[in-house]
Amino acid sequence: MVNNIFAQTKTGEKKHVGRYGGNDGICLFEDGQFLLYGYATAVFGNYHVENDGIHFYPDRRDLFEVYGHYNPQLEAEHSRWNFVGFEEGNTFVRYDEDSIHRVFNEGANCFSGPFIKSWPHGATIVSLTERNNEELTFKTWHFENKDACNDFIAVYNEVREQHKDFRGALEGNILKLSNYGGDEGYTKREDDQEWDDILALKAEYASFRDFGDVILSNPHHRSFQRDISSYKLDISTNQYILSDTLGNEDYCRDSPYQDDRFLRKYDKIHVAKESTDEIESGKVALSSIIYTVCDEDAEDSYRYDSEFESE
Repeated sequence: MVNNIFAQTKTGEKKHVGRYGGNDGICLFEDGQFLLYGYATAVFGNYHVENDGIHFYPDRRDLFEVYGHYNPQLEAEHSRWNFVGFEEGNTFVRYDEDSIHRVFNEGANCFSGPFIKSWPHGATIVSLTERNNEELTFKTWHFENKDACNDFIAVYNEVREQHKDFRGALEGNILKLSNYGGDEGYTKREDDQEWDDILALKAEYASFRDFGDVILSNPHHRSFQRDISSYKLDISTNQYILSDTLGNEDYCRDSPYQDDRFLRKYDKIHVAKESTDEIESGKVALSSIIYTVCDEDAEDSYRYDSEFESE
């Protein structure tokens, strides 16, 4: 059904539509969207063709995102934080007027998520900062916790070269890009056996993008896209429980990370304000929120300990 909905006819009027490259490259879809792909890269966006070439505009998420939820099962006055993507950048966090902490220590490595940390108190204002060493700039986003949430997912979306607007030129069946693929460019694949799989991936991305400002997460911090109408809200635990929790019990017991029977709904907390003030080194705490290294101190490194281990 997905293939029928998103099937794309490569008409003579749109000869540029198709896949360029192999293990890395770019796909141009008939509806004006594209997919730039490669190792650790999958960037969707929109493009349009002009006389001077093809102009590409990648989709970009906010630099920082925070999603909140009230979890009555957490210890009183405590809050829990799931840091997603922060291992990729030079980032800091501050709770209210507390000290500024690095999210990860300098020289951090041996990353093994999810990165879950408990904080001994809540926070009304949460400030997340990126220090861009190349541009010598600071960007701080402040989030106000108006709904008294105590369970959070914080996301850092590092802006890479692939996320910046770029251009392309089509020379016969070779597409050359200004930011990717080198001088040789990418050759079009005339008979692409994987095109249907690519369209299915495109449809999955569209579903994710249109899902709204909500994250659904299970106790193992795996996120899902689900129709919440199939679930019932349990008031005592403030989580959504699937109507039939026994139907897939054996599989979920053996694969708890894939268990979607119990989900928590995290709503996006919108940015209250932004600032570009430089962080004073004297206000940065000596300790980071998460410490991880691969040397003689490895035994002190962060390890995720699930509180919901299966039998």
